[in-house]
Amino acid sequence: MKIFIIGLHILLAISATLVMLMPGVIVIGLLALLVPGLILAALPTLFMWYSAFAISWWGLRLVIPEKMALLPAAMVAAALVWFVPQASISESQVRMAAATKMPDLIPSQRITLAGDILLSVPRLDVMQRQPGEARESDEERMARPWVCDALCAALLASPGVRSVTLITNGTSEEAETRALRSRTLSMLPKAQCPAKTIMPINPGGLDIDPPEPENGGIMHIASSLGAEWNLRLSTTHCIVAEAPKATFDMIVTHRSYSDAPVPKRARGVKMKDNKWSFDPEKVNIDSFTVSNRQGQILLRKTIATTAVLARPLYIGMAGGLENFHLAWARSARSSGPRYEQIKPAGLLARYSNLSTGGNMAALIPAVRKRLTEMLDDRNVDADDPGFDLLRDWFASFKPPSTVSNEDSAFLIRLISDPRIVKYDGLYAPIKAMGDQSLALRAVIGRRLLTADPMGPWMKTLAAQYESMPTGTFLTGTADEAALLADPERRLYAGGLIVRQSDRGAAAVPMLVVILRTHLERRAAPDRERGNTDDLLPIDSARRALCLLGPDARTALPEVRDLQREGLLTPQMLDDREWQFVLARLGVPVDDIPKPENVSGTADNFHKNLRNKLKHFDPARNCEAEWS
Repeated sequence: MKIFIIGLHILLAISATLVMLMPGVIVIGLLALLVPGLILAALPTLFMWYSAFAISWWGLRLVIPEKMALLPAAMVAAALVWFVPQASISESQVRMAAATKMPDLIPSQRITLAGDILLSVPRLDVMQRQPGEARESDEERMARPWVCDALCAALLASPGVRSVTLITNGTSEEAETRALRSRTLSMLPKAQCPAKTIMPINPGGLDIDPPEPENGGIMHIASSLGAEWNLRLSTTHCIVAEAPKATFDMIVTHRSYSDAPVPKRARGVKMKDNKWSFDPEKVNIDSFTVSNRQGQILLRKTIATTAVLARPLYIGMAGGLENFHLAWARSARSSGPRYEQIKPAGLLARYSNLSTGGNMAALIPAVRKRLTEMLDDRNVDADDPGFDLLRDWFASFKPPSTVSNEDSAFLIRLISDPRIVKYDGLYAPIKAMGDQSLALRAVIGRRLLTADPMGPWMKTLAAQYESMPTGTFLTGTADEAALLADPERRLYAGGLIVRQSDRGAAAVPMLVVILRTHLERRAAPDRERGNTDDLLPIDSARRALCLLGPDARTALPEVRDLQREGLLTPQMLDDREWQFVLARLGVPVDDIPKPENVSGTADNFHKNLRNKLKHFDPARNCEAEWS
């Protein structure tokens, strides 16, 4: 008995020591077969528990027979691993109770947010420097103001609110910096507005409880809030800033802090490692309050969280792949329901008159009306918030919507207007148009050919060509020919290049020229490192060859020339998409080498490639790698 217990103890000690010294073997075991990793992870805990048992048994065998000592020793060991963490757990519970000693206060009636409001939160994003702005000094950078986020915007839009003053209460910025960044924001009627309005950042990102799916869900709220603000700032109001006010009618405060001071790390001094400490972890407190001018608390919600030692005491896994380690296992404790978090916007939406958006469907007529007004008025600037309403109007064409002749004519006007460079979501009305989308072909080509300056927005417009009916581009237009002949405009005309596959074998010479031209541009000695400008036309030509397949066999000698010249690099040809194109062009599958980065045998690789050829799916097998 003695020899067995000692021998097992030594075996567990050696195994646990190796795992503790090389915890990476656990990761390898988990990634390989899972079960070996779990067994390895359990070894340190088994050694600890068995040590408690063995030591207890060794002492008890002095007063009672060895076999009779087994059960009491196991009970002593179980008691040890159960009660050792208790002191730490109890202290954590006391500290959590202290953090939440002020009870939550939920109002019996909705709070009316009104007047001048101070919004104090842990952190805010800083307004970013705009392209073309001069570099700023350190003092100017420190004074760059905070942005008006979704909650700030919702407060400004709430009935009765006159202004919102922003301030942070976190520890990441000094008090002087916070004072410099603070400002009071208010809405003014359009007639009193300066030349340009302050724009709220992501006003649709309000973190509130989503409505039922049948009412549109959270995306419905985001869309309606964004559309309301774009309409408001384009037609009736603006947001202006002034120096922060000193007195307020209401104070909305969200704080996140801990009951332990944040240690300041001296240079060259490592922070204390608490992974093997029995000391309680810090308690994190999240609190939210709304108070009035008199200091009366109208709404209070507090959640305290911490991590306590697990019971029974055991050694658990912590960290990620890059910093995996072992430590005393801890379990999460919260003063509220599991996973509950403080959501300021959600609390205000539930217990106050906070503006949370309207019905998106009801807004669409106003959106269409404003877009029409802007198209009719050439004095409206290109950066008017109203042009951001395009996305909302496009989104209104979700199935089973149809596009009327009036809508088609309106789309042509939108695409023709040189002020508009935001076409995100244009695919929705084009998809709803079906074969009628042919009506947009000419205007898209004209806009792409005449755009000045050119820019990445053109890619979105050109991509709409891919939604048009099969065979549309069998015969090209003069504008499309001019686009395809211009290497600079081809950088943004990916969709048009892909649709040359409609022309069959007649398109091959042009596709080969496009490939060669842009591969040579990429290989130029004076090419700036990391420049990806030519990847879209290269990838689009590859996709067109993929779609053509056997009809593009005449391109194969040219592709081989590009390979020999080093323009089509080994890295490109190791790509599965290029390998599939070579197979579609007629290269025997067995002549296509398996790339080093592809797992499995060469036979399996070739079998999979043949299977793809047999079950060719244009949408899946010739999809874009670059956009």
